[in-house]
Amino acid sequence: EPHRVTPAAHAAVLERAPGPEIAKALAEGPLLAATARIAERASAESADNFLSRVCDRLAMGPDSLVLDVLEALATPDSQASQLMTQIETQLGRAPLRSCLNPFVPELLAALRAQSLSNYLALVAVHEDTPYLNDRKRPLQLGLDRNSALQPMYIQHFREMATGRADANDVAVKVHDKMLDDTACAGLLHTLSQWCADGDGDPTDMFLLWYCWSRTPDRQLPFWALPQDGGGSFIVALNGGKTTFVERCRPIGAGLSVLAKFLVAPET
Repeated sequence: EPHRVTPAAHAAVLERAPGPEIAKALAEGPLLAATARIAERASAESADNFLSRVCDRLAMGPDSLVLDVLEALATPDSQASQLMTQIETQLGRAPLRSCLNPFVPELLAALRAQSLSNYLALVAVHEDTPYLNDRKRPLQLGLDRNSALQPMYIQHFREMATGRADANDVAVKVHDKMLDDTACAGLLHTLSQWCADGDGDPTDMFLLWYCWSRTPDRQLPFWALPQDGGGSFIVALNGGKTTFVERCRPIGAGLSVLAKFLVAPET
């Protein structure tokens, strides 16, 4: 019976799933059944602790697997969602709060609320540690492949851009922690498509510039060129651990026309 299997064993099965769909199916099947049976026979607290230990084990591996499981638990109008609501009601707090990594319960809460605002606010104030295996680090969102989280990420920075004077500085801090080159490529594609379809917003430009700076071999459309004198544009380009010029040097002749123009005085 699933509830007689240890959290480590459940995690091991999930770790061996051949793809995200299988991982989600396992989370919605055996893992959910085990958690529900523990809640029924023991208590909501025992069920929550069991699920937290599974997530602790998974959080030691690829972030994508933790994300797949949390998405399965947060699926609207599902048995998993109903169980999470039941645990929350009986405990008087959100599920998974006993996880070692505080970003795990925050990400589950974000997925259930369909808003990344609280999660990314926590990311913004997180101080990186010198340890490579930081168990309390932010979990990546798979923005290179996750079509559901991309709009939520973009929407958060649309809202922040209209409500904070330091929006660009805070945005760079978050982007530096959450966006690698593949995530930037995915977001750049989505933002470009939205703007081409008339669904873009002027506040999207800072994120678009930041993402473009990771792939300066691509041409930046004319409609995306800065109109404010370039201050925000330069801040966006130079986000991250390396400057825009340093990122451009290895590309050489393959740079886009705009990138060549921007780095010409430095090369």
